[in-house]
Amino acid sequence: MDPRVREHAEIIVEHSVQVEPGDNVVIRAPHAAEDLVVAVMEKLGEVGANPSLTLSNSRAQRAYMKAADPDDFELPEHQMAAVEEADVAIGIRAARNTHETGTSTPGRTRPTRRS
Repeated sequence: MDPRVREHAEIIVEHSVQVEPGDNVVIRAPHAAEDLVVAVMEKLGEVGANPSLTLSNSRAQRAYMKAADPDDFELPEHQMAAVEEADVAIGIRAARNTHETGTSTPGRTRPTRRS
């Protein structure tokens, strides 16, 4: 793994969100950020935190946005509860294909960004 990725994970965990032993940490990240996610998880283990990881997939999200009614878009209560109960929330953004949702109807992408 590129040492810069480990350094970035250290900055996130120790400086940006200042995780402490025993902290419950919610992480949401795409598969495209796998190396960073692995490094963050390793750092959380060193600190003694309790991580909960949710991996996202832009292709699956695009399929949902194309099929669902935009009026039904809302953050599921169980996801909101996890974030509210956590001591720390880390959101990582990355993409292999930055245009994956580019063909979606314009009004369909905005509501999902609330999560």
